[in-house]
Amino acid sequence: MQLEKEFFAGQPLNSQVRQLRLLVIDFDETITTRDTSGTIAKTAIQAVVSKVSEASKSEDLVQELADKHSWLIRNYTDRRTSLLEDALPPEGEVRTEFDMGWLGDFVDRLADFDREMNTVVVDSGILKGVRREQLAQAGAAVEMQPGSLAVMQKAVKAGIPVAVVSVSWSAEFVRAALAQQGLPVVVSDSDGQGADVPSVSAVTVYANELEYFGDERCECGADKARLLDDLLLGLAAEAGSGGDAVYVEVVMADVGAAAVKTGMLPDAASVVALAAALRACPAPAPALVLDPVLLSTTGDSLAQPGVEAMLREHLFPLATLITPNLPEAAALLGDGRAIVDLEGMRAAARELHALGPSWVLVKGGHLPAEARREAAGRGAAAASSGPEQPSRQQTVTDVLFDGRTMLELSEPLVVSDNVHGTGCCLATAIACELARGHSVLAAVRRAKRYLWRTLERSRGLPLGDGPQRTMNFGWATADWAADLAAAGVPMPPRVPNAADLRLYAITDPALNERAARSLIDAVRLAIDGGATLVQVRDKNSPARAFAAAAAEALEHARARGVPLVINDRLDVALAIGADGVHLGQDDLPAAAARRLLGPDRILGVSVKTPEQAARAAADGADYVGCGGFAPTNTKAGNLTVGPEGVAAVVRARVLPVVAIGGIGEGNASAALATGADGVAVISAIFGAPDVVRATKRLRAVVDAALTARGLSEGGEEA
Repeated sequence: MQLEKEFFAGQPLNSQVRQLRLLVIDFDETITTRDTSGTIAKTAIQAVVSKVSEASKSEDLVQELADKHSWLIRNYTDRRTSLLEDALPPEGEVRTEFDMGWLGDFVDRLADFDREMNTVVVDSGILKGVRREQLAQAGAAVEMQPGSLAVMQKAVKAGIPVAVVSVSWSAEFVRAALAQQGLPVVVSDSDGQGADVPSVSAVTVYANELEYFGDERCECGADKARLLDDLLLGLAAEAGSGGDAVYVEVVMADVGAAAVKTGMLPDAASVVALAAALRACPAPAPALVLDPVLLSTTGDSLAQPGVEAMLREHLFPLATLITPNLPEAAALLGDGRAIVDLEGMRAAARELHALGPSWVLVKGGHLPAEARREAAGRGAAAASSGPEQPSRQQTVTDVLFDGRTMLELSEPLVVSDNVHGTGCCLATAIACELARGHSVLAAVRRAKRYLWRTLERSRGLPLGDGPQRTMNFGWATADWAADLAAAGVPMPPRVPNAADLRLYAITDPALNERAARSLIDAVRLAIDGGATLVQVRDKNSPARAFAAAAAEALEHARARGVPLVINDRLDVALAIGADGVHLGQDDLPAAAARRLLGPDRILGVSVKTPEQAARAAADGADYVGCGGFAPTNTKAGNLTVGPEGVAAVVRARVLPVVAIGGIGEGNASAALATGADGVAVISAIFGAPDVVRATKRLRAVVDAALTARGLSEGGEEA
């Protein structure tokens, strides 16, 4: 209780007028000054003894029952101490990471312990023979927290339902304790099919002797939580609104929310009620992420007929973002179409946006072309068409549209059975990122990265037995994949981070100085011309000046959706939050860089042989740069491996490959003919009089060469 007082006393003052719909109060040691279980036990002992006529027998029985009561207390205390010693970390051990799995197990063990101890007390027979009026007399003498009864009295007079929840063995005991100052109190007559709605004219008691959840009783904290859920749903049903609407009203009135995410809304009434609750939210209105859960993976409908129309009419105009997959997008459009390609996704995004939401994210995981692909080689690559066409990293593409700009957001394909809940996970993560203050585009990008990493970290985990296994959503704090691998359980190979390597522009300070260009101007011009990834290289500038210039360039590149990596300088990359780093063979080891970078930033490594490429992959690289493809003056003393050397690394099928060294408009096609995923260019871009024009011409050559190889413009197999 003291902790609760300190918590609420520490909350910032909120003068907003709130509509209180329900007041739920715990009994023991919240509104009482002490735990009352001992009082009930002593009352039961006295009741049994009072029935014995002979004094000698009475004394013996008192002693027997007192010994039994003492044993029950010792047994409870010893067992609880043993449980805590077994479950809690050893004294002095410091946990540096939050472990949600451990916490859930601990709460479950405590709940099981409380239920077991209740059974022990009942089986002991110590409560037998006590009458209701005796319990009421004992309850009426319980010392209550000052002011607690007065608060409930005010709530009842205001017509606010009040529920008092207790794990006490006697609801009559609790009723009498509450009624000491004339407070009207009733005992719940729940029929076991869910808690009844509390009375508005009296305090309603829910205690251990009443069954709320089938055969279960209110025996522990977990049961109280389920009871609260039941009470809210009952309140919603009585008001004729959906449970989601009540939750929105309660949460918004209590703590507020910056973002709301919807899940399955099964009927029209739920949609209408939720829309009304959202419209009633005080300004500023929370961002609404609408996940239209309409169909199961097997194609079965999860909502009643007409829900699609209700979503369009009532929630689309309120939605910051809607996140349909392809079947859901088709159902929402309602014209019987099948969305089978990227163009169909774009058209669906435009038409759905016209119905009212600010943004539309059409998820492409159900595209037939994606579904047919099978993993091979390094886990996320499809088999090649022949020895000269190496396997390539496949992607899953979503389309994001705000009424003006159509964006295609791709992540590497993760082939896994652990995919249950991907749509809900993505929408929830987007809502969380919006609540943190990110823009819609940034929130979607960050959420997609979180979901991708969740999928990647969950592959092969033995979670569930169905066709769609669940994922380890808490991989950041409980990486079971790493634990299983350490225990010798075979795990799938790592899936590299996605990087569009088609036209990889590398800045050069000398060329920029010669053209009187700043770094940010160089990066801006290259991106304007079509560079798909930018590497900032500066071997000589002081770290402070380099970091300041690179941070400015990063801000521009990130706004344009183009990754920016730093050459060699991992410290600078980390300091400015760059999208990654590129290392040479003589730089910091790639494995050490990956540990410092974390799993989600891009790591590239320069290689000249398949063996070096294999080592880079094992160390956590996402791509390799192989060269020199041709002689170059940019890097003195650089060994030229030629087209054959690049092709050998490509054929190893270890990681995506970008060809580098002496590449320009005249030989970019030849470099891509080796099977490389892209070309890295310095002088042909930044040494040109017109950087934008030179970059555009190179990009056209690159796209044409990839198309001629049977690849899409994104460097993906057609």
